[in-house]
Amino acid sequence: HSTFFTRPLVWRGPEVVTVYDMVHERYARDGAFRGLGSALLRRRKRECVAAADAIIAISAATRDDLCEWYGIPADRVCVIHIGYDRIFRVLDAARGIQPDGPAGTPFVLYVGTREPYKGFHVLLDGYARWPHRESVSLVVVGKPWSETENRDLAERRLTSRVTLLPYPDDSGLCQLYNQAQALVVPSFCEGFGIPLLEAMACGCPLVASRIPSTVEVAGDIPSYFEPGDGDGIGAALSEVCSEGRQSARTRRGLARVSMFSWEDTARKTLSVYRSLS
Repeated sequence: HSTFFTRPLVWRGPEVVTVYDMVHERYARDGAFRGLGSALLRRRKRECVAAADAIIAISAATRDDLCEWYGIPADRVCVIHIGYDRIFRVLDAARGIQPDGPAGTPFVLYVGTREPYKGFHVLLDGYARWPHRESVSLVVVGKPWSETENRDLAERRLTSRVTLLPYPDDSGLCQLYNQAQALVVPSFCEGFGIPLLEAMACGCPLVASRIPSTVEVAGDIPSYFEPGDGDGIGAALSEVCSEGRQSARTRRGLARVSMFSWEDTARKTLSVYRSLS
């Protein structure tokens, strides 16, 4: 079972491959993922898919992209959703990590990498124009700022409003989800979106771009905006902040997240193995 596009030198049995997304293929046209490492990843992925007796996609959105890019029939691909760690849950009292700034300052949260397809620049644009930015800060979980990002924050006069928390552990991230006014997911493309599950499990409202994978995972739980629409982000943020964390939307999210588990992922993956024996 190739879980990240490698194959053994000698193997005579059935082969399975899991495909997570087609981001490297989709955005190579726009100048992203053009390095040798990305080219090698694309080549190995295509080789593994071609050799596989069974192909697993982690979402129907990934399956559809895979079929579009590789021209393979949909019935060759089995969709098996992935899960989330049960450490992410509603806490009795959110304590621990506190963002910089006045204690108790409300904030919205961004979690993940910041490649162009993730839409973080759109979030910054929308947040900079959002009327409530002076009373609700933005907390970003991820790698340290680049020089370009530091300049962008300064030019938008957001340096004092945006706080970076590099790599908290899962316990700290759970506390952030439990404190945040919303998790913002502004991506143009995703294969799945585990932070959506983590946030829903913590009773955290969602603001998200309307892309196929997010609709598949989160259904009608997020307040949606169209990908690339900074003003739409502001409107969605205002909506969820007005609703609060105890809304009908977040209660539905707690019910929806129970549909996803690593146990279910493992059970369905085992079924694929047995179908090849």
